[in-house]
Amino acid sequence: MKALGAAVVAGLALTSVGSAQEPEPAPAPGLLTGPAEVVRHWSRNDYPSSVPEGVPYYIVVRGDTLWDISAQFLETPLLWPQVWDNNRYITDAHWIYPGDPILFPELQVLSDEAGLAESLPDDDAAARAAADAARAAEAERLIPATEPEAIMCSGYIVPGGEDRSLRIVGNENGQMLMEPGGEGRHKLALSDRDIIYLSKGANAGIQSGDRFTIHHVGAKVEHPANGGTLGTHIETVGAARVILVQENSSSAVIESSCFDVVEGDHLLPYRERPIPFLTRDAIGRADRLAPPSGRAQGHVVYVSQPYLSSAAGSFVQVDLGSADGVAPGSVLVAFREPIPGRDLPRNVIAELAVLTVQERTATAKIMYSRIEVDAGDSVEIK
Repeated sequence: MKALGAAVVAGLALTSVGSAQEPEPAPAPGLLTGPAEVVRHWSRNDYPSSVPEGVPYYIVVRGDTLWDISAQFLETPLLWPQVWDNNRYITDAHWIYPGDPILFPELQVLSDEAGLAESLPDDDAAARAAADAARAAEAERLIPATEPEAIMCSGYIVPGGEDRSLRIVGNENGQMLMEPGGEGRHKLALSDRDIIYLSKGANAGIQSGDRFTIHHVGAKVEHPANGGTLGTHIETVGAARVILVQENSSSAVIESSCFDVVEGDHLLPYRERPIPFLTRDAIGRADRLAPPSGRAQGHVVYVSQPYLSSAAGSFVQVDLGSADGVAPGSVLVAFREPIPGRDLPRNVIAELAVLTVQERTATAKIMYSRIEVDAGDSVEIK
């Protein structure tokens, strides 16, 4: 992971090109707080023009990386994925540019000693060693919320539709979705290393080597409390890489599959999903005695197996998103009212870690459950 972070070098070889078009902005000192207007500068990123009030931010200078920025202003560089996710205008984490504003997510690990080690005199080796040891100890306290393949396969909810124009139209073994025992050579579903045919080719800009995630349209998601439609559940069923391009079609190999891949599934450009890290004490056994936090509340609206209950290790969708202050790495408490309408203590049943976030919904992993978690259970930001 450090290799990726270390490669996220601000400006890199393109800084001189940028200087010819826009003057490089004067660096701002350390961590600042909005509101603020962002100085115009050359960047390949479509950076925001302003910083909202109360939001901590930092202005990139030459040589910066997301890894180093996270190390400087948070207690560990391992939290760079959350920083990247909070700055979605950065389309490729390998490229940030002098003058780009880095807005920090609402994390509880903002260090009161941020930048202390960098400000020490060069000859203060003992103090630097102590600061490095403190960072290493903090890194030991962090654990990944899930595995890379699991976060890719966790699914999400879209309120409307999404682009389904690039889709699977066949495979090299013949027609799909045929009953076993039918005539000819058929496959009911596809998986790792199978070759698929896609509906677009060179005329749509498809190139050999392009990577995509494969998606399957699931069920409509109705809110368990008010009955309104939240959107459609989209399953991410795998990932594929283009190996051959023709004018109107292309061939791809399925590099990994989470579930069965079938004809009609659509593909979207591959976007790496950073893995949130949690402090080891962020997830505790759900405590019946824990009082409400007073933070945003919502509901579990979809479980990974819609006709079953979910337990630890399962993925669920909730109706809290970035608009409610939820970010990757946020911890949610799940609870129920034992007898609806009665003024009784709530029944705390589980704790969840948020993996990916949309504006109004989020995907979370159940880290601990005392009993099963169902659609309709309440959640609250811990």
